[in-house]
Order: sequence, then C-alpha cells, then structure tokens
Amino acid sequence: FPSHDRESGDLSAVQNYITILANKEKDSFNKSVFQEVETALGSIIENVQDISYNLMPPTLETLGLLSTLRTYFERAQKWNNVIINEQYQSECNVSSSDAYEIYRIVQEFVTNMIKHGNSDYINFTFYEKEKTYIFEISDNGASFDFHKSVKEPYGMRLKNITSRIKYINAKLIQLPVEEGNKIQIRLNADNYATNSHNR
Repeated sequence: FPSHDRESGDLSAVQNYITILANKEKDSFNKSVFQEVETALGSIIENVQDISYNLMPPTLETLGLLSTLRTYFERAQKWNNVIINEQYQSECNVSSSDAYEIYRIVQEFVTNMIKHGNSDYINFTFYEKEKTYIFEISDNGASFDFHKSVKEPYGMRLKNITSRIKYINAKLIQLPVEEGNKIQIRLNADNYATNSHNR
C-alpha cells in the first residue's frame, strides 16, 4: 500500500510540472497537448488511488473492518447501479490480517453479484451467534451454485474466495433461496477472544 501512495504522489508532482509548463506555454498547439497530458495524468492518479484502496484500504488498520466495509459499500453504490442495504448487529473483534481477508471476500462477492449476476439490490448483515461471527450477503441477481462455479474455468474470482476462506479457517455456506443468492461466511469468534484490538 505505501508504494502505491508514493507512486500517486510522484504522479501528482509530474502533473504539477505539466500544469506549470502549460501555463507558461504561448503556442496554442503545445498548450493543448500539455492540457491533454495533464487530464490523462489526473485520471491515472485516480485509478492508482482506487487500486491501492482496493488492495489495502487505509481505514482497515485505523477504523476496523466494519467501518471499512461501510465505506466500501458507499463507493460500490456510487459507482454501480445498485442499492446495498447494511445491518450491523454486533461488534467485530478480528485480527487485522483476517479483517483484510474478509474485506476481500465480501468485495469479490459484491463485484461478482453486480458484474456477472446483474444484481441491483444487495443485502449485507453482520451478526454474532453462538460464538460465531456471521457475514451474510444476499442479492436479487442471477442464481449461481458457488461450489459448482468454483470448478469452472472462468471461476478465478471464486477460487480466490475459496483460498481466502481456508486461510482464515472460516466456513462458506450457500443457503437455498427462491430468488438470487444467499451466502454466509462463518468465523469462530473464540479465535479472537484474547485480541485486544476491539472494533
């Protein structure tokens, strides 16, 4: 993450130089070229910031998993034609490395539901039940069988989810629903009982 931050800063510096050159340039053709480069750099900077945010959101360490998910859902709604309803019924006390994996799992599912399932409504609920953290995602998009889709050649995103689930010793359960999909990620809350970073 810090390297992306640095690259973003370097690009901003280059953009500033281009702006200075554009302002000093008298020739109208050269001036328009500088302005085009300046605009292109602006869009590259935005993309780099988006990539770095998606890789490791800066709020994960400082504000914790649930606040980071809230920010992510806000962004997802802004950039896609989707309504995301959120419910947080408990505190979430997980290690920052596991929080990162959960964040990425949720992100993969939401991206999949929007891009491939054409969902325009997603429901996200987080709660704790019988010493288990449950992250539940449901949608109104095209139904898919997770465990079957993982085996398909194009199921790369889903394979990523499977490896992340294994890494944090979680369970992924797909519940039967009449419309869309309902997925639960279940995590043993006892694993984090001694973790002092309460979120």
